[in-house]
Amino acid sequence: MKKTKVLIIIISIFLISGIIIGGYYTTNYFIAKKSNEKIAKKVTLKDDFYDAINGDFLASLEIPAGEVGWGTTYKIILKIQDEEKEMVKELIQDKNNNYNMYIYYNNVMNKSAREELGFAPIKPYMERIDAVKNINEFLDLAYEFDNEIGTSIIWDISLEKNHKDKSKKNIMIYSIDDTCAKYNEPSYIQIIEANKELNKKILVAYGYGDKEAEQLINSYYETIRKTCAGSLSLIELSDIDNWYHLYSLEEAKQIYSNIDIEKYLKDYHLNEIDSFVIQSETTAKAYNNLFVNENLELLKMMAKLSILQLFINDLAPSFEKIYVDTVNKLMGVDDVKSDEDKALERTKEIFSDVIEAKFILKYKDEMAHNIQLTKEVVEDIKQEYYNNIKSANWMSENTKQKALKKLDNLTVRVGYSEKFKDFSSHFQLKSYEEGGGLVQNTININQVLTKKAIDEFFSDKEDNLWSQLYTDEVNAYYNPDDNSINILLGILFVINEDADYYEIMGTIGSIVGHEITHAFDFTGSKFDELGNYINWWQDEDIPKFNAKKQEVIEYYKHFKYNDMNLNTELEAGENMADLGSMETIMKILLKKNASNDDYKKLFESFARLYANKYTDAYIINRILNDEHAPDKIRVNAVLSNLEKFYEVYDIQEGDGMYIDPSKRISIWEK
Repeated sequence: MKKTKVLIIIISIFLISGIIIGGYYTTNYFIAKKSNEKIAKKVTLKDDFYDAINGDFLASLEIPAGEVGWGTTYKIILKIQDEEKEMVKELIQDKNNNYNMYIYYNNVMNKSAREELGFAPIKPYMERIDAVKNINEFLDLAYEFDNEIGTSIIWDISLEKNHKDKSKKNIMIYSIDDTCAKYNEPSYIQIIEANKELNKKILVAYGYGDKEAEQLINSYYETIRKTCAGSLSLIELSDIDNWYHLYSLEEAKQIYSNIDIEKYLKDYHLNEIDSFVIQSETTAKAYNNLFVNENLELLKMMAKLSILQLFINDLAPSFEKIYVDTVNKLMGVDDVKSDEDKALERTKEIFSDVIEAKFILKYKDEMAHNIQLTKEVVEDIKQEYYNNIKSANWMSENTKQKALKKLDNLTVRVGYSEKFKDFSSHFQLKSYEEGGGLVQNTININQVLTKKAIDEFFSDKEDNLWSQLYTDEVNAYYNPDDNSINILLGILFVINEDADYYEIMGTIGSIVGHEITHAFDFTGSKFDELGNYINWWQDEDIPKFNAKKQEVIEYYKHFKYNDMNLNTELEAGENMADLGSMETIMKILLKKNASNDDYKKLFESFARLYANKYTDAYIINRILNDEHAPDKIRVNAVLSNLEKFYEVYDIQEGDGMYIDPSKRISIWEK
């Protein structure tokens, strides 16, 4: 479970397709069905531990309408979502004290006003694009839109501290690197085709002729294809060494010679920025070359498409449906959620600061015991990690000392921050009757969030909001930037009230171990104890560590999911975290003289943690494009690597769970 960095989110003209392509729940199959078939026959623990433990439970599950999955973690997610929708209902009843929330909810629910207005709310922006006569006017307009709309049609940027020197500040410029990586992946071909069809439908809905829209979209995608030649792959982008390149302002201006960076970034305190991060100079230069007069009409169409995509959920419901239907079809989901449910979910997302505070107040006392249990588990696992490092016979003494120092400095945060986020109180939203509406209010929200992010970034105050995700999320993450593991309140619901130590180790313990292992995985190992991106390894240890990565890649090639090979190279970091976690827990149990029954509790609770069923569309995408292996593989591959598992369940050669000892690996030993 990795963290998602908080960015100033800006829509790029080349990330139009990212609405679907960039999502975690996408798929490369356009037509999919739900996996509700019951397991045909009873499997044994020796042949398929995951199915033997979870088979009856999974066979009884029906994926709820409108969802991509259902099971252990999904039940928790849906439970939290349902409770928070009730919170929204309660809050909007108090109109005087929650006026903005009341207005937003009713904006979404006012389908008749949205339908009647049609595209009128965005017409002024589209007309200004149409009036552009040359590339300079186009770029000037793009700069204006950045201020007026609170988002951009040129590129994405993020403001962040310099990974190599935290006293300095960077602007990271995202042009089309992530998009190009996906366009060059064979597994994304059918997603791209679906996106082309979606974008064509959007243009037609806006008023383009069918043939004209098809020609423009084909030209657009051909332009992307040419621009992306020679770009970094998804695998290459997963390694920070391949993309963390620092440039001075003058160097950045040379790369983006057709775009006035100083003018574009004037509202971002450019004089305070020390450097720029550009992931790929080759791709950045190719992107820059698009901004010439010869491409003006294509750029104008792309800008209009970007505006349409930005507001697709805020305009007429009939227009929104084009997007919803496409995504649902890609994900294998039947969309039967009520208008009220959708409005409540959208309102909860926009006012997530208010809902998070209410969620914490509701559960802070009830979850105090789970928080304390988790902290104790963290200490047990952290202490064993000292032994892992000290006994690692492939690591030199100098590297060990620095690894131990990193472990000493590891910050552990469990539950929630004492300081609540506060941003929605700054919104100034208006109803349709007051001359506002969803488009205008989305613009206001974007402006407020962008300004707040900039102000906080350039403030000298240290923010004690530790979580870069929301407390109510069922998640945990390691943050290399400050060398911390963060276990959110939402994920603590996986701890059963009557669970003993060994069952807890199988659930939250395995999660904690996973996150601590990330501190020393193929990305985390490149940051020191203070979160600086710096090589602290002895030269002779680096090839040995790289060999560990290759062992993980090769080990997971033994496993398939429904006859599909795994993307073992992309998954290597997450798989290493899974293996390292359980390897460490095994050592803890050994020192506790755990019985076979204790080990069984551990293994079975670990398997149940991942008892989830998904649509076929989602799981296929996960196999091809996600950094995490499918849940079944996460369980079976880890257990098949543990000598104690063989002993407890008498696994023998010929059993489905059997892996030859010579093929089993260790993250810390050997």
